[in-house]
Amino acid sequence: YQQKFWRYAGFVCLSLTIAALAFTFSRGAWLGAAVGLLLLLLLSRQQLLNVWSAKKLALVGLLVISGAIIYFGPRAGALVPRAFSSFNPTEATAQTRVVLWQQALALLKKYPLSGTGIDSFAFAQAKHFPKSPVSQDKPHNFFLEALVTFGLPVGLVFLSWLGYLIFTFARAASWQNTFKPYALVALATVVSYLTAIFFLFSTINNAPLFYFLLGLATRLSLKHNTEVTFSNN
Repeated sequence: YQQKFWRYAGFVCLSLTIAALAFTFSRGAWLGAAVGLLLLLLLSRQQLLNVWSAKKLALVGLLVISGAIIYFGPRAGALVPRAFSSFNPTEATAQTRVVLWQQALALLKKYPLSGTGIDSFAFAQAKHFPKSPVSQDKPHNFFLEALVTFGLPVGLVFLSWLGYLIFTFARAASWQNTFKPYALVALATVVSYLTAIFFLFSTINNAPLFYFLLGLATRLSLKHNTEVTFSNN
């Protein structure tokens, strides 16, 4: 009975999460969620096929609940235009990002080794682009921000660490043990987050979870390397 209760509670929470995601009106978050979900479905397709008959009704119920919440929610009519505006290069936020990315690349060229300094994009922008039509404290691209503010040497090390994080969870997802489902979810979560912040920036609301996953991946990697060394000896 308790297992069924938590299963149904999980579906309700997931439905509310999907609806909440829709009403953030953040296209970067939508894209990140779509990429992460697609990756999760691809990597776990065999498991899904094995339980498809048993879970089909639950999946339909999840979609119905999420769809109802979104359809009857506030500003539901604005969701579709917001989504399709992503494909309009003349849309204001798209043009803003183009300007910010161009400025970030120019700053990277000017400060390739030292960077502009941590969290200093706004000051560097004001100094070197005083007549800029766009004024932001972030370049709205997490990867560019890391390179511009840290400089190429430190920025590339940091981005390599992110790549190592993905590799670690991908490797853990191939292990035939009880951790595999959690590794799959962690991998999809990290890819989803990195996809979203390609168009956004890290915030205090979601950064703790991301850096927790970084720590978990590092711990997994150390544990795996230790076990491999021990077995070889």
